[in-house]
Amino acid sequence: MSSLSPQAQAVIDAFGQHPGVTQDHLNNLQAVIFASPALIDQINAAVAEGHLKAIVPLTHPNAGGEYDPQNQAMRLPLDRLTTPPPGPDQADTALHNAGEITYVLGHELRHGFNRIATQEAQAKFSNDVRGIAQNVPPPRDYTAPAAALLAQHRRDEAGAEIAGWNAIVSRVKSANPNQDPSLQEIFEAQQGRVRNFIDQSQDGPPYTYTLKPNLTLNPDMTLSPSAANLEAMGQNFFDKVAENTRIGPLGTSDYANYYGRSAVSHIAQVERHYHPPQPGIATPQMGLDLSQLRLSEKLLEENGIDLGQHQQPLPYYDFGNQPPTAHLFQHTLATHQHELPIATDMPRFDPARERSQTDPAGHDASAWSPQRPEAARDNSIDAIFERLTDAALLGDREGMRAAVEDWKHSPDGRQAEREVSEYLAAQARAEAQEAARVQAQTGPVLVR
Repeated sequence: MSSLSPQAQAVIDAFGQHPGVTQDHLNNLQAVIFASPALIDQINAAVAEGHLKAIVPLTHPNAGGEYDPQNQAMRLPLDRLTTPPPGPDQADTALHNAGEITYVLGHELRHGFNRIATQEAQAKFSNDVRGIAQNVPPPRDYTAPAAALLAQHRRDEAGAEIAGWNAIVSRVKSANPNQDPSLQEIFEAQQGRVRNFIDQSQDGPPYTYTLKPNLTLNPDMTLSPSAANLEAMGQNFFDKVAENTRIGPLGTSDYANYYGRSAVSHIAQVERHYHPPQPGIATPQMGLDLSQLRLSEKLLEENGIDLGQHQQPLPYYDFGNQPPTAHLFQHTLATHQHELPIATDMPRFDPARERSQTDPAGHDASAWSPQRPEAARDNSIDAIFERLTDAALLGDREGMRAAVEDWKHSPDGRQAEREVSEYLAAQARAEAQEAARVQAQTGPVLVR
């Protein structure tokens, strides 16, 4: 029977010394590990290779577990390591929690093994972004390096899912070592996580259990991280819509936008470093194909875009639209709020306008200067947003306030204000109802 190395056992023991960690938590963690021989082998290897140096309590409310590549630390939820109170559901809850921790350990350990490949992808991404910023004329398209980095995160998450599956299979098999587990036994060991792998029939009980058609199992029911299986789990896990993923600071994100936030933040900061805002140039100088990248400005901003030292909104083109449309990325690192009406009805991409700003033989660039005569003010919605963009680029707070006032008094602005007021009122009612529900709720807290 496998056993933990002295070095691995020291990491487990150190977990018990963290504030808030009880002997009950430590006992249950060790019981989960010893029940899955695959986990024992993975923990030993991760510690020996320097991928796991600590296990600490998880504080993120919208995660089931985390891996910190900077400190080689795994974060685990203490509520899943707490022995459930006596009662009719105690056994089922304990089984569910054990399956959850088994899966999370396998999943997060794989992130540790993958961290070198991810760091290499991040370094290449940074170099490619810098090369575009230094050498490509506007509008600069940063889609390709962003796509490459997101593809690595997708492979990383897919491989971590497969590792979580194999840890569960090992746990089930260790309970009955004389035969390979069935799909039903694997499903019942952790019903939430393995739904990414197994379909349960709608009619039942009795239920039937079917492996997802894009996956291929080994004879012993484990999954190999083959190219086909990795792509399958990219589809089954990473590509799930936000409503079925609910990660990030607000619990509203999918994985593409969760990882895309840091990519967009880095691109924005590099772009601003090499191309600071210039008077008279208000149209975007860079862009991304959000559709190709499966990104949403709203979800990116809710995850917290970091524009760095220069926090004024950054104009960008969405090249996924034809013609490309202009929008603004907001600095939302602290607020995690998608700000309206910045991202709607912005001016469309105009090649002639781009030439006027880069070709001395083109149109007069001063036509796009924010210092236009008041008598010639155009109060169409496009013109208002153009003035707002101009003022934001120049750090002109008065100009920004004036543009916002123009918008507020326009028909579109008044309609949006009514819609926002209705939304906020509905949100307040929903939050009050949720607070009442939570106050009345008993039993264990569910962590996604």
